[in-house]
Amino acid sequence: MDSIIFKKDQSIGTIILNKPKQFNSFDMDLATDLNSVLKELDKDDAIKVIIIQGSKKYFSIGISLEELQSRNAIQTKEFVYAMNEFYHTIHHLKKPTIASVSGYAVANGAGLLFACDLAVCSKSAKIGITAINVGLCGIGQACLLNIR
Repeated sequence: MDSIIFKKDQSIGTIILNKPKQFNSFDMDLATDLNSVLKELDKDDAIKVIIIQGSKKYFSIGISLEELQSRNAIQTKEFVYAMNEFYHTIHHLKKPTIASVSGYAVANGAGLLFACDLAVCSKSAKIGITAINVGLCGIGQACLLNIR
């Protein structure tokens, strides 16, 4: 699970997206690792809240277009399913989720932010919903707080 770093500190589970060279873009590893860790933290009775964060420059720039373009039609369907599965997991969690956002949260990265129960954003946060250009929008709602 190199694409995710997670730690447990008393009642807080923290998930850190760990693909800095790829700007935390979602490939199969990142999406499936995120989904697995979310499920694991939800089963841990000691954990009361889950925080998801990226790096200082990039929360996540969305789906890895490089990986998406390298797939045939059947593989693309599996890829898109994996990119959406963690949204469903977040929706069904028994614990609240907080997105801690610095830098860019774009496309699927913005969707991850929106799927969380609360988002805390630094001044450097830049949120972009690129799918709006084709009539789509991110998932869920977020309460955005600008930390000064």
